[in-house]
Amino acid sequence: MQGIVNIAAAREARDERDDVQRARGAVRARPVERLRKRSPVSGMLIRRTRLDREMTQAEFGALIGVSDATVSSWELGQKRPTGLQLRELLRVLSDCGVKVA
Repeated sequence: MQGIVNIAAAREARDERDDVQRARGAVRARPVERLRKRSPVSGMLIRRTRLDREMTQAEFGALIGVSDATVSSWELGQKRPTGLQLRELLRVLSDCGVKVA
């Protein structure tokens, strides 16, 4: 519980400091939230493609170069493929005949 109190106190102190600096013109307002780009591939599409090919998550992951846990997290929507993983996933889906917008 003490850790939560310390985090809240630190955030409050930071906000107060930022307010003072902002009033002096030294700090710009913090952005509300960064917009995240959505992945063109859904977890449902990954799962459907994998099951249509009668592959396990480990087999499908080996084609992409990721673990079965990673494939599972994509399928469940807990994580999204990015960077090189996304490029390899799109290559595998294309090889399977799946069109991705």
